[in-house]
Amino acid sequence: MAIYNTNNPLGSVDPRDLLDNAQIADHYVSDVNNPTWTDRFGNQRKTWKGIETDVSNQLAAGENSFQQFLLSSGYEYLADYVDGPITFTRRNQITAYNGEFYRPKASVNLPYTTTGNTATTWETDKDDFVAMGDAALRQSLASAVGAALVGISNGMTLQDYLDGDGFISVMDYIPVDLRLLIQPTSTLSAALTAGDLYPYIFQADADALSKGKILVFPAGWYPISQSYNQTCFSVLGAGMNSYLIPTDDFEDESFLMQWAPSTAQPRKSVRNISFNGRGIDYSKRVGGFLVATGCHSSEIHGLYMAACTYGGLRINPTTGSTSGGRDIVNLNVDQIYCLDCGGTNYFAGVSVELNSSVSGGNWTDGVMRNIDISGTQPDLTLATGPQAFTITQSNGKQLYNVLFERFFTATRMNTHMTIYSANGRSYFTSNTLLNFKGETHYLPSGSTNTTIVTSYSASLPQINLMTAGYQCFYKNFYSAGSLLNQGIQILTGQMCTFEGLTFQPCGGSTLNDVNGNYLRQLYIAAACENLKFVNCDIRYITGTPQYFQAMNQIVDNGIMSEWESSQMTSSPQVMKPFSWFSTLATNVSTSKAYPSNATTYSTDITYANGTNGELILGFPVTSNTTDTANAKFAIDYPINQGASNQPYYYATMRVIMTSGIVNNHYLQLQIFGSSVVLTPDTMNKEYIVNFRFPVNSANKFVFLIVGHTTQASTAVSFTIKDLIITPNKYTYPYNYTKSLVTV
Repeated sequence: MAIYNTNNPLGSVDPRDLLDNAQIADHYVSDVNNPTWTDRFGNQRKTWKGIETDVSNQLAAGENSFQQFLLSSGYEYLADYVDGPITFTRRNQITAYNGEFYRPKASVNLPYTTTGNTATTWETDKDDFVAMGDAALRQSLASAVGAALVGISNGMTLQDYLDGDGFISVMDYIPVDLRLLIQPTSTLSAALTAGDLYPYIFQADADALSKGKILVFPAGWYPISQSYNQTCFSVLGAGMNSYLIPTDDFEDESFLMQWAPSTAQPRKSVRNISFNGRGIDYSKRVGGFLVATGCHSSEIHGLYMAACTYGGLRINPTTGSTSGGRDIVNLNVDQIYCLDCGGTNYFAGVSVELNSSVSGGNWTDGVMRNIDISGTQPDLTLATGPQAFTITQSNGKQLYNVLFERFFTATRMNTHMTIYSANGRSYFTSNTLLNFKGETHYLPSGSTNTTIVTSYSASLPQINLMTAGYQCFYKNFYSAGSLLNQGIQILTGQMCTFEGLTFQPCGGSTLNDVNGNYLRQLYIAAACENLKFVNCDIRYITGTPQYFQAMNQIVDNGIMSEWESSQMTSSPQVMKPFSWFSTLATNVSTSKAYPSNATTYSTDITYANGTNGELILGFPVTSNTTDTANAKFAIDYPINQGASNQPYYYATMRVIMTSGIVNNHYLQLQIFGSSVVLTPDTMNKEYIVNFRFPVNSANKFVFLIVGHTTQASTAVSFTIKDLIITPNKYTYPYNYTKSLVTV
């Protein structure tokens, strides 16, 4: 404490202050008892003794903390005690004796050296050590080599087992803090905050390739900025719980996963991976899975694609090299579900395109089965959605001996499937398409997805076989009422068989679609040869008797098409040849021709034969509002055909009206008392009317009746090209060979 305590300000030259300062400074430097001393302003200040004490305490605390750090850090094994003497320089260094680990006690000063390496010296040294218990073992087990310290029942170590288990998990490569964001319980938007996981997936794939292991995607969301190219042999996910999703900067018009173009022919497998392309509201067009290389005995199984607007699954083998590549051989594609994938201006939900400009790029052998393509809601700003399934070929590429089986397709007012080979029909060969079903949806103008209506038809072919191929087989193809729209269009094909198809006018009794457009059911172009239809059905044959106008529902310009089913045949067995109806004789008294086999006939009708044996019926102009005239033929057909129920007879008539008034003049055919009336709406058009009628044994006659419903100022002439009456089925009117029934 100062003597004078003048409280003069700093810098004072007062002698009293100088004396006080000298006294205070002496205590600061020389005092060995007091840690503090009061200055001339009354403030407590540290003496040198106090500063020394504080530093000593701080160093002791730091040493203790450091020693505890060393003790809690990983242990460093020096050597067994029996290999000593051993010198310890750090607290985390250890030795072992009789199967136990030891470290120097905290009270032992380092460095420390053991006195020897025998049991005798250990009796002396042991007081300087503390037993570690299982602490060192715990550390070793937790280390990167810990699995090698654990044995299993077969004599292997756990590390041996892990090295040989055949799996690598993508999750093992992703930082722990990011894993929490991509858990399957998370949302897509939350998962995107994890950022780009592509580098981690890339490294995991590379390791799986080098080690020959299966790459596993555990359940979760995996955002990536570029297409993941699978280089390892096999990828396995957790089904609809393992999703690849695009980041905001994903490559536009790219697929989330691919087998990249290659000049090789690798064997690959991908199973149970899902893809979410984020839909039309996302700024990029993103696809699901792309096969862009040739491959051999590979498999694609259990993929789920949702909202992939660039396309769901696409098979487009290329090479990425001008030197050429390899083919796809024996590819197995199974259990694929595409929901709202594809784009009207991009690819279909599922597409196969073989168009490589160099060698390779064909597809021979394999199967695509259990494919569900539900594409009714992509881009609801458009009235028409994408096609469900397309196959296209060019540059001489072939698709041979591939089975397409159990497809379900749903589209919004569009064709469901197109097959087109620019190379010609022989390049799509020996392929089989089985068990296809589908439905067409309609979105009313200004409506939302909640008002999409099912079971409508578009004015487009549902199946557009621009190339039906050569010796291909189509079975149960949109049968049981699922063939809508304009049915099937076949532009070219040779020796193809269609079995179990159901043709129907727009799914009901009308022949028009939702917009009032006429819909045919089957169109066969002139470039088709030897197509065969087996066990096919034409639905909604209506009226009494039941009939359908084949010319409206079926157009066949092909060569030698065949039809054989329980309903219709190309080989009809007729009760009478057409000549029995068309053969004419001359009436001696009138000098007019008449049907020689007619029981009665109207003299108002003129009868003539065409150059090919046609029967021409003419009727003159009269002043009557209505007129009818007929030729009557007696039926001597057998009634009982061995059926337990009432039998039917079937008739097919091919007729052209060459003169008369359309929508007025008519030709009526009456058999067993039941009638069908044809009133043409177009001149010089061939009409084909198929009908059936119940047998009535009390009225065993055939009538050919000509008439008009309002006064006609023009004579009418009907040319009957053929009349086929059979006891068991309709006649396929475009190609048939008749034979007589022997009774």
